[in-house]
Amino acid sequence: MNDLGFWKIVIMAAGIGPMLLLNIRYKINGLVALLLASLFVGVLEGLGLMKLVATIQTGFGSTLGSLALIVVFGAVLGRLMVDCGASHQIASTLLHKFGRRYPHRNDLRYRDVLRGCLHHSRTVGD
Repeated sequence: MNDLGFWKIVIMAAGIGPMLLLNIRYKINGLVALLLASLFVGVLEGLGLMKLVATIQTGFGSTLGSLALIVVFGAVLGRLMVDCGASHQIASTLLHKFGRRYPHRNDLRYRDVLRGCLHHSRTVGD
């Protein structure tokens, strides 16, 4: 491997390390940690500020654009399943096969939702 390729790998590792540290240790949102890591790698690569912002924008934009297409197709497919009755049939089949887990509960109670939110907020803050 040539010397330039080795340094590219070192720079990428230098970007992945802080991203994992921000995610695992400091509980920073994954998207924010990825954005900060990409800025860090861009600076280490010697990109100018305008080129760096344009590169990050292009990368995130193409990823989110393809993701949006998948979400739209999923929503269309879900709507078609509801309209033709397939979702009802799938739910009935699964309930028949596995049974109801909590037959005495027909709805989700507010206290259960509140308990879940409080538990989640305590575990995220630790």
